[in-house]
Amino acid sequence: MADNGTGWNSPKIAPVGTDLEWQLELRVPQILSMMETCKTMPHISQPLLDKIVKLALGSGLAYKRTILACHCGIHPKHRGGSGVDPYYAQNLVLKISQQGYSETQLDPIMGFEKALSGPLHAVQKAFNDKNFEEAGGYLIDFRDIEFLPTTCSHTAAAINIIEGGGPGLHEELCNAEGNVDIAKVLALCPSWEQAIKDGMPCIVFKRELEAACPELPAFLSTAGNLPSSVMPVQKLDQVAKQRQAAATGRMQQTANKKKKP
Repeated sequence: MADNGTGWNSPKIAPVGTDLEWQLELRVPQILSMMETCKTMPHISQPLLDKIVKLALGSGLAYKRTILACHCGIHPKHRGGSGVDPYYAQNLVLKISQQGYSETQLDPIMGFEKALSGPLHAVQKAFNDKNFEEAGGYLIDFRDIEFLPTTCSHTAAAINIIEGGGPGLHEELCNAEGNVDIAKVLALCPSWEQAIKDGMPCIVFKRELEAACPELPAFLSTAGNLPSSVMPVQKLDQVAKQRQAAATGRMQQTANKKKKP
């Protein structure tokens, strides 16, 4: 697959057939009806989410696939458009490293195929470029995005942080230069290797469904991300301060060692 230099490759796909068009015409009104019901009865959003997923899978508008984190971007509707918080993603690396990684403990990873062209592609690309640029290196962009999660984006970001070897916030996971050291991370949590090598199980909604039902990504993000896991977006100056504190601590330790006889 050729890279056009933006990291937004365009894989070859079969043209939209009559069956897909028919399924969209039939299923989109049903999906919209269920989402409308949730506006007045939000307490049933989870059961209706399950119904939408089952409907999409059964009609060929979604499919199950294992996806490597390096192919995951960030959907513009993720958590109301807030994107991935680098502070939270870095802390998630430490938290999971201490507790252990397990697919069974993950929320369902849902998202959409990346749009290949047109206005939606432009919006998705601009959003991802901005989120990664503003993260100041604390999020890793492998420039090979295929899938845009609406749930569990921070888990994918955490795996990319481990593989990318960029600046880290936690000394126990970093080398002497303050960059995340994959060997240290795997020594602390060998189970990370499963996600790094094998990828994460995902439910992938087709790009055509997003184009026909643009309200669906926001609904999946709201209903699919548990309230207890929602973190407010952190200011990047907080990230910088924590990073500086970690660097200062390492420098002080080095200086103390030199003073010892």
